[in-house]
Amino acid sequence: MQKEVAERIASGPGSKDYGTLSVWCQVHGRVTKKLSVSPEAFFPRPKVRSTVLKIELFPEPLATGDEIPMLRGLIRAAFNQRRKTLINALSSLIKRDRSEIDSFLQAQDIDPKRRGETLSVDEFIKLARHACANNLLAPGN
Repeated sequence: MQKEVAERIASGPGSKDYGTLSVWCQVHGRVTKKLSVSPEAFFPRPKVRSTVLKIELFPEPLATGDEIPMLRGLIRAAFNQRRKTLINALSSLIKRDRSEIDSFLQAQDIDPKRRGETLSVDEFIKLARHACANNLLAPGN
Protein backbone atom coordinates (compact mmCIF):
# COMPACT_ATOMS: atom_id res chain seq x y z
CA MET A 1 0.00 0.00 0.00
CA GLN A 2 1.04 3.62 -0.26
CA LYS A 3 3.76 4.41 2.30
CA GLU A 4 1.84 7.31 3.86
CA VAL A 5 -1.27 5.18 4.46
CA ALA A 6 0.84 2.39 5.95
CA GLU A 7 2.48 4.90 8.30
CA ARG A 8 -0.95 6.12 9.44
CA ILE A 9 -2.12 2.55 10.11
CA ALA A 10 1.03 1.48 11.97
CA SER A 11 1.73 4.67 13.93
CA GLY A 12 1.47 4.94 17.69
CA PRO A 13 0.46 7.58 20.24
CA GLY A 14 2.23 10.92 19.95
CA SER A 15 3.01 10.52 16.26
CA LYS A 16 1.65 13.09 13.81
CA ASP A 17 0.37 10.12 11.76
CA TYR A 18 -1.54 8.57 14.69
CA GLY A 19 -5.28 8.97 14.30
CA THR A 20 -8.63 7.28 13.82
CA LEU A 21 -7.32 4.86 11.19
CA SER A 22 -4.42 3.81 13.46
CA VAL A 23 -6.66 3.10 16.43
CA TRP A 24 -9.34 1.22 14.45
CA CYS A 25 -6.81 -1.02 12.72
CA GLN A 26 -4.99 -1.72 15.98
CA VAL A 27 -8.26 -2.55 17.77
CA HIS A 28 -8.66 -5.39 15.27
CA GLY A 29 -5.10 -6.69 14.98
CA ARG A 30 -1.39 -6.37 15.56
CA VAL A 31 0.12 -4.14 12.86
CA THR A 32 3.74 -4.53 11.77
CA LYS A 33 5.64 -2.80 8.96
CA LYS A 34 7.41 -5.53 7.01
CA LEU A 35 9.27 -3.77 4.20
CA SER A 36 9.45 -0.74 1.96
CA VAL A 37 8.98 -1.16 -1.76
CA SER A 38 10.42 1.33 -4.24
CA PRO A 39 8.43 2.52 -7.26
CA GLU A 40 10.87 0.64 -9.51
CA ALA A 41 9.37 -2.66 -8.29
CA PHE A 42 6.13 -1.94 -10.20
CA PHE A 43 5.16 -1.55 -13.82
CA PRO A 44 3.98 0.95 -14.66
CA ARG A 45 6.00 2.76 -12.03
CA PRO A 46 3.83 4.68 -9.53
CA LYS A 47 4.79 8.12 -8.29
CA VAL A 48 4.65 6.99 -4.65
CA ARG A 49 6.63 4.65 -2.43
CA SER A 50 4.91 1.59 -0.99
CA THR A 51 5.09 -0.33 2.27
CA VAL A 52 4.06 -3.88 3.03
CA LEU A 53 2.19 -4.23 6.32
CA LYS A 54 1.36 -7.38 8.21
CA ILE A 55 -1.89 -7.23 10.17
CA GLU A 56 -2.41 -10.23 12.42
CA LEU A 57 -6.10 -10.16 13.28
CA PHE A 58 -7.02 -10.83 16.89
CA PRO A 59 -9.49 -13.70 17.46
CA GLU A 60 -11.89 -11.01 18.73
CA PRO A 61 -11.49 -7.22 18.37
CA LEU A 62 -10.32 -5.50 21.55
CA ALA A 63 -13.74 -3.81 21.76
CA THR A 64 -17.01 -5.66 21.21
CA GLY A 65 -20.77 -5.18 21.43
CA ASP A 66 -21.90 -1.99 23.12
CA GLU A 67 -18.30 -0.79 23.42
CA ILE A 68 -18.06 -0.24 19.65
CA PRO A 69 -20.32 2.85 19.40
CA MET A 70 -18.72 4.34 22.51
CA LEU A 71 -15.22 3.67 21.18
CA ARG A 72 -16.19 5.20 17.83
CA GLY A 73 -17.48 8.31 19.60
CA LEU A 74 -14.40 8.60 21.82
CA ILE A 75 -12.02 8.26 18.89
CA ARG A 76 -13.99 10.75 16.79
CA ALA A 77 -14.09 13.27 19.64
CA ALA A 78 -10.39 12.82 20.42
CA PHE A 79 -9.15 13.24 16.84
CA ASN A 80 -11.67 15.65 15.25
CA GLN A 81 -10.02 18.59 16.98
CA ARG A 82 -6.54 17.34 17.78
CA ARG A 83 -5.44 20.45 19.66
CA LYS A 84 -8.20 20.16 22.27
CA THR A 85 -7.53 18.59 25.64
CA LEU A 86 -9.45 15.41 26.40
CA ILE A 87 -11.79 17.11 28.86
CA ASN A 88 -12.77 19.66 26.19
CA ALA A 89 -12.92 17.14 23.35
CA LEU A 90 -15.15 14.75 25.29
CA SER A 91 -17.57 17.35 26.63
CA SER A 92 -19.86 17.05 23.58
CA LEU A 93 -19.84 13.24 23.74
CA ILE A 94 -20.27 12.51 27.43
CA LYS A 95 -23.54 13.62 29.01
CA ARG A 96 -22.08 14.90 32.28
CA ASP A 97 -20.68 18.21 33.53
CA ARG A 98 -16.94 18.98 33.33
CA SER A 99 -16.21 17.87 36.88
CA GLU A 100 -17.73 14.45 36.18
CA ILE A 101 -15.77 14.12 32.93
CA ASP A 102 -12.64 15.08 34.86
CA SER A 103 -13.41 12.40 37.47
CA PHE A 104 -14.19 9.87 34.72
CA LEU A 105 -10.78 10.44 33.11
CA GLN A 106 -8.88 10.49 36.39
CA ALA A 107 -10.59 7.25 37.51
CA GLN A 108 -8.89 5.66 34.50
CA ASP A 109 -5.52 7.26 35.42
CA ILE A 110 -5.74 9.61 32.44
CA ASP A 111 -4.86 13.28 32.86
CA PRO A 112 -7.80 15.37 31.54
CA LYS A 113 -5.29 17.87 30.10
CA ARG A 114 -3.80 15.28 27.75
CA ARG A 115 -4.68 15.38 24.08
CA GLY A 116 -6.40 12.49 22.29
CA GLU A 117 -3.38 11.84 20.09
CA THR A 118 -1.42 10.76 23.20
CA LEU A 119 -3.83 7.98 24.22
CA SER A 120 -2.83 4.40 23.48
CA VAL A 121 -5.28 1.94 21.94
CA ASP A 122 -5.55 0.26 25.35
CA GLU A 123 -6.44 3.59 26.97
CA PHE A 124 -9.18 4.21 24.37
CA ILE A 125 -10.55 0.71 25.09
CA LYS A 126 -10.41 1.29 28.85
CA LEU A 127 -12.31 4.58 28.48
CA ALA A 128 -14.94 2.98 26.23
CA ARG A 129 -15.53 0.13 28.69
CA HIS A 130 -15.84 2.47 31.66
CA ALA A 131 -18.11 4.85 29.74
CA CYS A 132 -20.38 1.95 28.67
CA ALA A 133 -20.51 0.56 32.20
CA ASN A 134 -21.59 3.98 33.47
CA ASN A 135 -23.94 4.89 30.59
CA LEU A 136 -21.99 8.04 29.70
CA LEU A 137 -22.75 8.32 25.98
CA ALA A 138 -24.70 11.43 25.03
CA PRO A 139 -27.94 10.81 23.12
CA GLY A 140 -27.43 10.77 19.34
CA ASN A 141 -23.74 9.82 19.51
